Amino acid sequence: MSTGEAWGNAPQPPPFNAGPPPAPGSFIAIGPLAIAAIVFALINIIGAATQTVGIGLVIRENPDMALSLAAVGSVWCGCAMLLDLLTGLTYAFLYKRSQPVDLARGAAGGAISGAVSRLISSPINGVVGILITPLIYGADFAESGAMVAGGIIGIFTSTCLWLFGGAAIGAIGGLLGGVFFGKK
Repeated sequence: MSTGEAWGNAPQPPPFNAGPPPAPGSFIAIGPLAIAAIVFALINIIGAATQTVGIGLVIRENPDMALSLAAVGSVWCGCAMLLDLLTGLTYAFLYKRSQPVDLARGAAGGAISGAVSRLISSPINGVVGILITPLIYGADFAESGAMVAGGIIGIFTSTCLWLFGGAAIGAIGGLLGGVFFGKK
């Protein structure tokens, strides 16, 4: 075997493809949308559950730290918004693998993938909070019932708010993805 065969002429694997290109006339590519939404929903669920359990355990041991730990929750909200931005960017990046992405397709796909990601993660995060909070605070059944009722209202409210927030921030990410990965 010559050095040319060993180094430069070896067959290369095909490039990663996030699915078939969108059908002619189609505006949104489902493959990149599903990948971006599911990956970032899972990251959001893991992060929010870790934050909920961690803060809860610290507050249980030292209730005086509750106010200080509220800042940690605020930091997590900022991280969650960054995840929405990355969801839109990821959509545009994966879309460009099948065909060049323009600004409108990037923004629309980013908005939809951000909304789908939040539609998956927000209710799950709320249920995790409902299940963990009574365990952390040692609430009895009567108190747990009130927590669950409030938690269900909170799940509905936060899902609606984050659905629109995830869509708006995902659209910005998709728009940025259209700028970075779009037609040159």
